[in-house]
Amino acid sequence: MEDRLAKNNSPKQQDKELSKEEQGAAEQPQQKPEAESSDCPIGADERMYHFQEICHLTLQGSFAEALLRMRSQAMFLKQCGVVRYYRVFLNAMNQAHYHYFLNYFDISLHEICFSNGRRLHTVENWADFLRVGEEILQSYAEAAARLRDERNHAVLDAVHYIRENLAADLSLKAVSEYVFLNRSYFSTLFKEVTGQNLTLFVRKERIRQAERYLLGTNYSIEEISNLCGFHSPAYFSTVFKQSTGLSPSEYREPTVL
Repeated sequence: MEDRLAKNNSPKQQDKELSKEEQGAAEQPQQKPEAESSDCPIGADERMYHFQEICHLTLQGSFAEALLRMRSQAMFLKQCGVVRYYRVFLNAMNQAHYHYFLNYFDISLHEICFSNGRRLHTVENWADFLRVGEEILQSYAEAAARLRDERNHAVLDAVHYIRENLAADLSLKAVSEYVFLNRSYFSTLFKEVTGQNLTLFVRKERIRQAERYLLGTNYSIEEISNLCGFHSPAYFSTVFKQSTGLSPSEYREPTVL
């Protein structure tokens, strides 16, 4: 009997029993990592994706205000402390600025967007979040300043072209093509810089030149009409009178009292 018990409790038998226990432990489902706190914001939170006000401030050159707005909007993330959400927020802000500038300037800032995207991988805590967020806003603020300077030059080029080519086609299509800008964007830009739309500006410049010709030359009404881009004496007379209150002939030879 004792020999039988000894045989059953031999090291070989014990190893076999232990291996069965280990196998059973392996078959049991592993414990899942602890889920994120329910207090953390979910990815669908509007504050993670709504950046129109921040984009507008950046575009207008109000970098400090944009930075304060970003920090205020992101405070709920600080309490959560989940790095993944920090990166989602910054990525959404980066993409929002890219598309906002694309729609406004009709220019793709893809290199800036890509460079900012690479910065996201350096975010590991709240301090990193604030640093990278500031860098993203700074990159777009600098681009906005550069583009505003360039657009002012574009309008000045357009004004010079108009004044030097009053007899030519000065439609929105023609002038926007001359300065290599999208028609819709150029129309908005021209009004922002000059305070008047392109059609009205061209008409005023043509009437102003016509006044010079009427008082300083012996050109006929038809010649002046062509030189100023009206190409129709009747239409020229109508527009001239609407602008000055006098017909071209009356303007040239005012009534002597």
